[in-house]
Amino acid sequence: METNSKRRQHDDDAETSSSFPTKRQRTFHNDLDNTTHEPQAASRSHDDYTIAWICALHMELAAARAMLDEPHEDLRRDPNDSNTYTLGSIKDHNIVIACLPAAQYGTNNAANVLTHLVRTFPSIRLGLMVGIGGGVPIMADLRLGDIVVGTRVMQCDLGKIVEDGQIRRTAIPRILQNQLGTLVSTLRSTHEREPSRIPSILREKLEGLTEYSRPSLPDHLFYASYDHASSTPGCDGCDYSRLLPRGRRVSNDPLIHYGAIASGNQVMRSGTARDDIAKQLDVMCFEMEAAGLMDILPCLPIRGICDYSDSHKNKEWQRYAAATAAAYARELLLALPIAQSRANATHMSNPGRLAGSASWPSVQRHQYGDTGNDGIQHQADVHPSHTRDLEDYVESRLRIDDRTLLGELQPQILEKAAGVFLWVVLVIEILNKEYRRGRLALQKRLTEIPSGLSELFKDILRRDNENMEDLLLCILWILYSKRPLQPQEFYHALWSGLSLKGLADSDIPTITGPDASSCVERCVISSSKGLAEITKSKQQPVVQFIHESVRDFLIKDKGLHELWPDLGFDWEIPSHERLKQCCGTYIDNHLARTALENHDEQGDVLEQFPFLDLNDTRLANTPPMQV
Repeated sequence: METNSKRRQHDDDAETSSSFPTKRQRTFHNDLDNTTHEPQAASRSHDDYTIAWICALHMELAAARAMLDEPHEDLRRDPNDSNTYTLGSIKDHNIVIACLPAAQYGTNNAANVLTHLVRTFPSIRLGLMVGIGGGVPIMADLRLGDIVVGTRVMQCDLGKIVEDGQIRRTAIPRILQNQLGTLVSTLRSTHEREPSRIPSILREKLEGLTEYSRPSLPDHLFYASYDHASSTPGCDGCDYSRLLPRGRRVSNDPLIHYGAIASGNQVMRSGTARDDIAKQLDVMCFEMEAAGLMDILPCLPIRGICDYSDSHKNKEWQRYAAATAAAYARELLLALPIAQSRANATHMSNPGRLAGSASWPSVQRHQYGDTGNDGIQHQADVHPSHTRDLEDYVESRLRIDDRTLLGELQPQILEKAAGVFLWVVLVIEILNKEYRRGRLALQKRLTEIPSGLSELFKDILRRDNENMEDLLLCILWILYSKRPLQPQEFYHALWSGLSLKGLADSDIPTITGPDASSCVERCVISSSKGLAEITKSKQQPVVQFIHESVRDFLIKDKGLHELWPDLGFDWEIPSHERLKQCCGTYIDNHLARTALENHDEQGDVLEQFPFLDLNDTRLANTPPMQV
């Protein structure tokens, strides 16, 4: 029998908040789920927003909106950004709130939302993932409505099957970025001296909204081995003799717990599986989004406990749990010092990704050092503030838990970088990837990485021989198309070249689906091995190299010939011929031909087949022109 005495105390203690009534008297009617604010007139730009607040459910979004001190007017959105934003401020922090699309949950959907957000708001420097989660009562004295703050995130659906048929979890812990970690520690220390402000925040911000107050429904916890007895949501048909005995708390105020959170793409509905995984990974809570965010932006998951991650689910506690999590997020932001400059936020927000991760923001030549006519990086004396930027970047983006190893690598990276910011960005991603594989050769890998940008590009492109055809096509289209390609044009241009080699599906891929923009973006990054990007353009984004030094390496340093000697030294002629063949393949495809023959409106055709616009082939019998 599982008893209270067997429940082990978690290392991270819970904190008690001050008195808060069980049920508040409704003083006026206001449906929070449809809360609207009268926007305050202000002249703000996308660059003024530094905090991202991500929600998964509409009730979490409603609770988040209620926490704002001041709502802001909407800003123009990038046409390729499918998110809807709520803008506002808490204290002096400008905040962007975004919610996942209805009925779309999980780590991938969360990553898509945040990827769009940080592209539209380039100064975002940290994120909060705020909402409900399922508690693990064997790890701490968790009650419904309590808050779990994720000091560590474990992706719980990663593992391998070992000899005895058991699943061995292989998740690598994602720890908090330094600024978030120190902020959490500061707030915890404040709560050692004085009670949390969560109860007063709930009273102030949610007054009269009884749907978001503590439910009158009993907080029942059944033994892990006892499953829900019926198909109905409530537990009226369950055997109450199987309830786990727990002592009453002195107060109904929510407690704040600090510890690890398990994140995956499936809802946890089994008490026994919950306990098994929790013991393996040492986690206090289950949720479905945080693991998708941590590699894109420094992010803190905050979860209000609405159930116990077992089969005894009900929705009665969800709104209250969403409210307590949002109240903690507000208290945290009230404790966050104002950034000294927006420039610092810009440096630290989303400095870049290699293949397989999120987007790479536009790289400015002056930020990473200038490239001379010979294509070699020329570095003037490094300004002290630039050195500090490099140090801050390495400290915040090098995701290594071993502090001793981290301390050894940081000075080596800075010395080898010689002040070149782009070199640091690329090398940090290489080392993070090596660390995720098991950190067996980090020092060796850093030693192998060349110090010059040109040699580093070569190392990145030649490190593995996967998808070299994709890489060549990507490079040729960026170098030799008659104008820069828009993302959808690039996507179909790449397909046409790969289909010539039998490396793609026979039908032209669709670009009108809900995740099309994300798919196109991933294609740009993966096909270029991280050396191309989609620009942030007010008019029309295009695909380009992350920096002019990439073009210099390929052309001036003859990197293109070195990587693909079959092109010869006069590679422009065979390159143009190759791209013309791509155009011919595209317009000869039966889907494109049918669309051209059956549509009177040119715009309708180009929306489905944008690559037709590049070579002016608007009629099926028109041959491909110059590319």
